[in-house]
Amino acid sequence: MLEPFRNAPNRTEIRNCILKLFSIFAELQRKGKREKTELNEDDLPRLWILATSISFQILESFDAKLELENWTEGIYFLSPSHRTAIIAINQCDR
Repeated sequence: MLEPFRNAPNRTEIRNCILKLFSIFAELQRKGKREKTELNEDDLPRLWILATSISFQILESFDAKLELENWTEGIYFLSPSHRTAIIAINQCDR
């Protein structure tokens, strides 16, 4: 799931994106119950928030971390259970 922002997103906008993702999780869970199928964690969608820039304070408030061993500079991941990353385009390698 991609959520692009022309301007730097604020906390509320990021929370709203996460809310959309969790709504999709809930919908998939209900569908799985109806169809009596198990929902595999790896099949859940990921949220990629594309931001032209983002402040350190906002990244810190979501405890977003770089994973430089696998990803380039500018891609910040929330906790694994959130299945969310914030991409600061201005920080990515060109």
